Amino acid sequence: MNKQARALQDHIKRGNTFYPPFTFDGDESRFTHVDWRADIVPELIWLGLLIQKFGFDDALDAACTVAFHADQVKLYGNRPNFGTVSGYGELSAQEKAQLRRRLGKTDLLENLNVALSPLFRLYPRCPLKFLLGNAKPYARKKDAVSVLAPILEECLFRQEKLPTLVQGIYYEALVSSGKLKFVAPVKKHETSPLKDYPDTEESQMVAGFMRCCATSLPMEGQLPGAEARTIWWPKYFWQMGLKIGPCDPHRPDDVYPSSLPQSFLMFQMDCFQAYNEACISLWESIHETYPYDLHWPLKDEILLGLASRIYRLTVHIVSFPPNWTDDMGQVFLRMIVESYIYYEWLKSRRPGRS
Repeated sequence: MNKQARALQDHIKRGNTFYPPFTFDGDESRFTHVDWRADIVPELIWLGLLIQKFGFDDALDAACTVAFHADQVKLYGNRPNFGTVSGYGELSAQEKAQLRRRLGKTDLLENLNVALSPLFRLYPRCPLKFLLGNAKPYARKKDAVSVLAPILEECLFRQEKLPTLVQGIYYEALVSSGKLKFVAPVKKHETSPLKDYPDTEESQMVAGFMRCCATSLPMEGQLPGAEARTIWWPKYFWQMGLKIGPCDPHRPDDVYPSSLPQSFLMFQMDCFQAYNEACISLWESIHETYPYDLHWPLKDEILLGLASRIYRLTVHIVSFPPNWTDDMGQVFLRMIVESYIYYEWLKSRRPGRS
């Protein structure tokens, strides 16, 4: 192999063009898009329900016990991922019945059904619903929504405490079922520090590793024949949301100009008027005292132009209440901050000026 071939061996050739890795959109066989909310949250939501019902330690024991016995009853075919909801859909009817018998020898099966009942009530096709047998879910629909909704809301943000604990239990379930094995000198991570997350440095380090582990979950879909087994549950989970109830597009703590009392708006206008008068006085002072460099006036024009831009943007955002909403306000604030950064950077590099 010549030197040029070695340099381009990871590139993708289309026609006469070589595309470097991570830049060619059509190379779907090389890379997997990881979407925490769309693909991973539905697979791990059952662990959040266990934590909500039992606490971290007991939830960990329950999930690991279920994953271990599920692996024991799975005699043929590919080894499913029993840390996920979809993994249990790969069991045959005979294997599911055998798993229920194993869990039924203790009180774990009943506890699982109580904890996961909101999921079974809202998602009739949930792959874990076989644990109920012929019984009906314990939770009513209204109660199920009140339990599952806050868990789902917190799990949408993977660095919050609950999803961090969920990812820790997922890791332990992989170990218990034999899906994740270690070769010396690599050792298993202890997940108990996660109970102190994010207050200790150790818990933050362990949490970082757990996130890496959970991020590899979508790669299950790359295994031969895996797409048909794993893709349907996340899609079904989110599509059922429209049938469960309408979405609320607004947060209750949002502030809208139409909801502000007139007295408050008048007070803001008085404050703005005082600000405007102070700025006008400042501009007059600059005009009278600023020592322009007529040899190179452009540098003064740039600095004064940036200062003027900051003033105009501030006027726009303060004097027009519709600009006080989150999206518009953030746009104006970003432009103001960028202008100020440019101003300070250029001012520090003006020769002969401080």
